[in-house]
Amino acid sequence: MTRPTLGWVGAGRAASGMARALAAHGWHIETVTSRSGESARMLAESVGARATADPAEVSGDLVILAVPDGAIAEAAARLAESPASWVGRAVVHTSGATEIAVLTPLAARGAQIGGLHPAYPFSSDRTLTPSLSGVTFAVEGDADPLRRWLTALVDSLEGRLLTLPPGARPVYHAALVFASNYTITLIGLAARLMESFGASPDAAKGALDSLVAGMVENVRREGAVAALPGPLARVDLGTLTAHMQALRQMNPDAARLYAELARATYPILRARGVSTDRLADIERALVED
Repeated sequence: MTRPTLGWVGAGRAASGMARALAAHGWHIETVTSRSGESARMLAESVGARATADPAEVSGDLVILAVPDGAIAEAAARLAESPASWVGRAVVHTSGATEIAVLTPLAARGAQIGGLHPAYPFSSDRTLTPSLSGVTFAVEGDADPLRRWLTALVDSLEGRLLTLPPGARPVYHAALVFASNYTITLIGLAARLMESFGASPDAAKGALDSLVAGMVENVRREGAVAALPGPLARVDLGTLTAHMQALRQMNPDAARLYAELARATYPILRARGVSTDRLADIERALVED
């Protein structure tokens, strides 16, 4: 299949990472534009494209809107104002949560519309060219040629394709937030708890870095059910009780969060074969003073 040429709107961390990765895999990006002309120029130079200040001047068979969610509608409207024909062309945005209906002005001009979201935390260093091998890309756009183009794009990066049905984007993206954003929230809370008894920030970071890295590797290798460690997996009621008592005394909010996270783990415990009676024992350990 002949690859489509690409047009690029956006030059932030995700936009830059994706553009660099695709250019490194032989995709031709014709034009780049962003709100920051300097950012567009720098990205365009790095991928061999032409920088333009006006989204309406973006060319390419497949235009990638890699802009913040709140800017997608405006960018789509500007693209739709272009006098160039959109028939036979396509536009996708890279948002995880925003529905593709936001691109309707372009569909009205004859473009195919869709979504292409990489489940990947791009670095703030926009000069890096990330390896996206193994990364999942959530895709919407069932009709050809867009479907073929997106499949070829993901395949060239050695990524994994996840097809999203209409209306699934907010739940899909919320799942990613639980796994990534809130992991950082919990690591931050864990560090503060360790520092509360005198551990230095460096000591807390060192302990948590190796713990989290090992946990992520175990989950990757074994899956969440088999990899679950700790007192819940062992149904260690004494330890759970001690945790709750200590947390209630020093940080009641952390105690409540600990209990809710334990309850959110019950489906995994059931999958490990923990009985209903033992789950009731765990629940009592969480609520008893």
